[in-house]
Amino acid sequence: MTTNRFKRLATVVAGLFALLAGCTINIYHDGKHHSGGGKASATNPMVVVEEGKVLRVDPDPITFAKDQVDVTVTWHLPKGKGLRFPPNAITFDAAGSEEFVKCRPSEDASSYSCLNRHSKPGRYKYDVLVQQDGKLLDKLDPEAWNF
Repeated sequence: MTTNRFKRLATVVAGLFALLAGCTINIYHDGKHHSGGGKASATNPMVVVEEGKVLRVDPDPITFAKDQVDVTVTWHLPKGKGLRFPPNAITFDAAGSEEFVKCRPSEDASSYSCLNRHSKPGRYKYDVLVQQDGKLLDKLDPEAWNF
């Protein structure tokens, strides 16, 4: 009888753990909480900048399923911090430059877009460049994965 209770309890705990593991909460640079359904996604990644440093891209890596063909990816900067994307802000490695094409900043340079052709699977390194008040910050090198 005690063994059955232990097994049931273990099953319930494992189920709760699995459920909680699936719930994500991201905290962005501005201290605001965003759930997994928030703005950051593979097609709308957020570039996190703090104290003059490009810390990360959220999510990293950005991932695309095989049915996500010819999707536009738009990276976003936080508003109101003097941040802009230069004309060459997102540059992919040689293989990635064939997959991620038509890259350009938005008119106000607060976002930057590329078209992911997704013609073949692969892991692609890319560089992210950001300017703050006209000064170029150190680059970051996250990844994009096409499955």
